[in-house]
Amino acid sequence: LIESIYVHKLVLWHRTRTAYRLDRTCLISITLLYLLVLVVLFIIPFSGSGAVAVGAVLAPLLFTGSFLVFTALRRRETRVRQAALAQLRVVPMSDVDAFRE
Repeated sequence: LIESIYVHKLVLWHRTRTAYRLDRTCLISITLLYLLVLVVLFIIPFSGSGAVAVGAVLAPLLFTGSFLVFTALRRRETRVRQAALAQLRVVPMSDVDAFRE
């Protein structure tokens, strides 16, 4: 029984840790993609001041998009953690005492 509780805790930790790693990897890759787009807009101007104007319009949109993606990933991480917690069984203390005897 105690071993079962330990295994459930280990599964919970593994699931939340895996979700955390996936979310962070996704967030970093999206942020790097946005930064690449911004660099391309400012370093390779296609019409001089036109590139600056396009960059000035797109930069707030890209940063807002990255914030929204980050928020969505945080919500997903919370949902995964709550789902893993819901799968844990609560063991009455009387059962643990009976197992020890």
